[in-house]
Amino acid sequence: MELFLDTTNKHFLIAIVDNRKVLHFKKIEADRNMVKMANQWMDETLKEWDISYDQITGYRITRGPGSFTGSKVALNIIRSLSLVKKPRRIYSIRTDDLLRKKGKRFVAISHGKNKVFLRDYNKNPFTKKEKFVDNSYLKKIKDKNIIIDYDWITKDHLEERIVQKAFSKHDHIEDIEIFYAAKFVN
Repeated sequence: MELFLDTTNKHFLIAIVDNRKVLHFKKIEADRNMVKMANQWMDETLKEWDISYDQITGYRITRGPGSFTGSKVALNIIRSLSLVKKPRRIYSIRTDDLLRKKGKRFVAISHGKNKVFLRDYNKNPFTKKEKFVDNSYLKKIKDKNIIIDYDWITKDHLEERIVQKAFSKHDHIEDIEIFYAAKFVN
């Protein structure tokens, strides 16, 4: 079984995956308590699902963009767990790639109070793919094929992204790098 964690946004997402099937999925509104509460929520949720840490043989996490501190939370949790038990499988995915939906051109992820990280999945090679924009910019997008943040995400969507092999496999946890959008965009 694999433990999936996403701590990059205002929701704490946790799931148990077995053979690319999502057995359990939970979304907890986190607000600003992610760092303080993530371990507690994980322990309570695994207990609720009657799953022990010994049953977990791999990990899947998101690596940003989103909250930089939040992105580090999931990575630090699996690094800590790996000190006790070396995982057989480690996967990661960029947050925008997790949120991507077939038929939707844009993914927008909140970044601070008035900004969003906007990724354009248009195939035009001359279009800048990623940028920061003001929230008001989203209203100007005539193409309404846009995904905004996490409120809609479901167990089925996570499973679909796993089945589509959207996650990258890593040989070592140390190979996973947080995608800090402000460093790469604009």
